[in-house]
Amino acid sequence: MGKVHELLKEIGDLSFATADGQGNPRIRTIMVMFIENGKLFFTTSRKKKVFRQLENNPHVALNGSTDSGVSVSIHGKIGFSDNPAHMKKIFEAYPPLHDLYKDNPKDLTAFYLEHGEARIFDLSVLPPRSDNFTF
Repeated sequence: MGKVHELLKEIGDLSFATADGQGNPRIRTIMVMFIENGKLFFTTSRKKKVFRQLENNPHVALNGSTDSGVSVSIHGKIGFSDNPAHMKKIFEAYPPLHDLYKDNPKDLTAFYLEHGEARIFDLSVLPPRSDNFTF
């Protein structure tokens, strides 16, 4: 999974898919805030639709690609963290959140992807290469 983690750091912004209450796909952009013990950590506001979607259906998919044509696709199940140390790390990783949520920092919650499957597809080499990982 180390290669997947390195690619996620390089990519930055990822497409993040959930399902709404009717099972329809919903997608938005998200960033991995930090990686700890193999878990990918993210944050969102408890007031957003995505939070309710994650509560109702914790299965997600992520996708992103580098400028050189290497893509990573991940799907799995998220969990929520109520550990204050995780939110502290998120604020350290992305300081603009301080200003956005200075009046209501408890509106934010940390969540993580711990188990799932990842696929790296590399178009920067010939023939293209594909690697699959389970974590």
